[in-house]
Amino acid sequence: MGQLQLTLVAVEKNNSKIVSLFVLLTNVVNVVGGSCKRLDRLREQQASKVIEILGLGEIISGRGLNQETSLIKPGDTRWGSHYGTLISMITLFPSVLDVLEIITEDGATPEQKCEADMLINSLQTFDFIFSLHFMKKLLGITNELSQALQRKDQDIVNAMNLVRICKMQLQNLRDSGWDSMLTQTTLFCKKHEIEVCNMDAMFLLPGRSRRKYPKMTNLHYYRVELFYDVIDLQRTELESRFSETGTKLLLFMACLNPNNSFAAFDKNKLIQLARLYPNDFSDMDLEILNDQLETYILDMLNSSEFFNLNGIGDLAQKMVETKRDKVFSMVYLLIKLALTLPISTATVERSFSAMKIVKNRICNKMGDQWMNDNFVAYIEKENNQLQRQLPIPPQNTVVYQVSHNNFIGEIPPLICELKSLQLLDLSFNNMSGTLPSCLGILSNSPVSLNLRRNNFHGKMMNAFMPGSLLENLDLSEIRFMGQLPRSLTNCANLEILSLGDNSFDGLFPFWLGSLTKLQVLVLRSSKLYGPIQGSTTVSSQFPKLRIIDLSNNNFSSQLHQNYFQTWQAMSSENFGVSSIMESEISSKNGENSWPYTLTLTHKGVRTEYIHILTIDMSIDLSCNHFEGKIPQSLQDLRGLQALNLSNNHFTGRIFPYLGDLKNLEALDLSQNELSREIPQQLVRLGFLEIFKVSFNHLEGRIPKGKQFDTFDNNSYIGNPQLCGQPLSKECQDDLKVSRLPAISNVSESLLPSERIDWIIIFCGVGSGLVVGRSAHKEKGQMGKATS
Repeated sequence: MGQLQLTLVAVEKNNSKIVSLFVLLTNVVNVVGGSCKRLDRLREQQASKVIEILGLGEIISGRGLNQETSLIKPGDTRWGSHYGTLISMITLFPSVLDVLEIITEDGATPEQKCEADMLINSLQTFDFIFSLHFMKKLLGITNELSQALQRKDQDIVNAMNLVRICKMQLQNLRDSGWDSMLTQTTLFCKKHEIEVCNMDAMFLLPGRSRRKYPKMTNLHYYRVELFYDVIDLQRTELESRFSETGTKLLLFMACLNPNNSFAAFDKNKLIQLARLYPNDFSDMDLEILNDQLETYILDMLNSSEFFNLNGIGDLAQKMVETKRDKVFSMVYLLIKLALTLPISTATVERSFSAMKIVKNRICNKMGDQWMNDNFVAYIEKENNQLQRQLPIPPQNTVVYQVSHNNFIGEIPPLICELKSLQLLDLSFNNMSGTLPSCLGILSNSPVSLNLRRNNFHGKMMNAFMPGSLLENLDLSEIRFMGQLPRSLTNCANLEILSLGDNSFDGLFPFWLGSLTKLQVLVLRSSKLYGPIQGSTTVSSQFPKLRIIDLSNNNFSSQLHQNYFQTWQAMSSENFGVSSIMESEISSKNGENSWPYTLTLTHKGVRTEYIHILTIDMSIDLSCNHFEGKIPQSLQDLRGLQALNLSNNHFTGRIFPYLGDLKNLEALDLSQNELSREIPQQLVRLGFLEIFKVSFNHLEGRIPKGKQFDTFDNNSYIGNPQLCGQPLSKECQDDLKVSRLPAISNVSESLLPSERIDWIIIFCGVGSGLVVGRSAHKEKGQMGKATS
């Protein structure tokens, strides 16, 4: 627990007001405490203030001038140092102002005088006083917990009780602390003659244009945008570090601690701990464990060799030395499992949150001989920059995740002998060479294989064996060459396949459509070409597909009008999720999830999604050479949320039934050869955030109303026959609007076959779209916004 420290990072990164508060405090400390002379003045001013207050009877103190008379400089991440700074600022507030006033008159330079004057103006605002008292209250709740967790000898039970109390206090502050916080701030302002904010007035940050802020009252801003928001951020931080499941695990583990003559021993809790390992403890084993625990504790309390042990590691080692591991085999098994930082719990998924509780590098006081079962290696990306050959973990490793390091060299073939491996993540390293062919055979074991962004070369391995258990495969950003291996069809459980940013040579692997569980397919920027459809008679092509990114390739030809007909998962708004995606949902209920990332283009921006997934259904076919009409079968994909067909050669009109896409958030049809009017029916798209039809052959009046009033010129440029807002070109013939067919009469203008098929077209599109920028047709990354 010694390395686990709560930090302000989560709050500071997510609320600019808190950032501003601590920047201002740092400036005050630097200016006021910049010299011994100023510190002496601060002490003098504080001394006189204390005497004055005592004379007025506001405080009673026998310590007099021994009160705090110095400002504490805040540290970068420690809660305690920030907490001390806030207390000092509140206590010394009038004295700080007096010293700043002195500096404005006799500062060494004009710059010092000016800075002191600006600080005085900033400090004497309701905004600063509220933030000051609010953060002091918030950090006062978490300060004791922070201090406790930094003590190496901290008792786990006591620490977890502090966590529980801290969560309760934060919830109470949110539920019933607003009125007292506002009253406290108001009284402080009145005492120091600072103007009190009118909560019913409209909020306006001093020095900022009103146009740049949404209209809200001061009450809404301070209560919702600041008070509630920061408390919620801190509660989220605590929950992420101390989930209910993780806290329970630690409390159960503490019952094994031999300190103070096994004072923490609790048989019932240890039985509950064992139940978290169903693969290791059967019902019969639990009965044996129950009996062994009764004898075990009596033996421990009456055996001198077990006196004065320091920690569970010493206990396990002493049990081996005295052969107690054979006598109490079930107890010893439980101790071994606990010593692997409850990693090997019921499933691999549970291991991730258990490791996040510790939040440090893997460490253990025991050697391999003490923990020869189910060890999990997990090195977090932010804590390590290991530059060396990839080490081989123990044979029974279940999870080996060493992403975002600096490992070099080739993948050693010995990695394929890890038969218990379920997750292998070597992504974001500097490894090189060719992939060992045995990795394909290894796919019979791991559920997830991620080698993304390394320096491998050559061809992708072609030995995926029948019966493969592989569910995730990410070999993107590697620059593999050659054909995609057809042995991928042996991976019947594959749900996520990301092979983007490579240099493959060949046609679209239409045979991937036979993978009935495939939900995510990313082949962007992979130098593939030709048509993307095989036999149109196959009835099971991509039945579970929810996300597909084929952008920036050389795919061509017309898309069959029934091409999307078999994409059944996108045909309903009530879609299901994969087993891996289910773990992301269950994590919100205290369970755990796979630490998997995937990069997708979302509303014009390349975004890395942690876990799977925060967007739902999207199709990206941009930057290719498709031609002909947009396939009619798109109308069946009612769950679709994003459609990007930009930078192709599609022709024909934009159908009015796009207006029935009630969930549409983004639609990019730019850089094509579409013609005729933009249907007025698109105004019904209430969630539309991005709309691009630039550089086509569209004509007539641009629709008005709702979301269309928010789009700028860039959505329409390159269509000289378009008119109306936001374009500067006015429509000369207003009668043309009246001749547009009414929604109820649109079907009369269609052929009978069209009338039926297009009634339900496009019932929901959203997610990853790109924005076209070039004014001429050019192959490349037009519209691809990357970050």
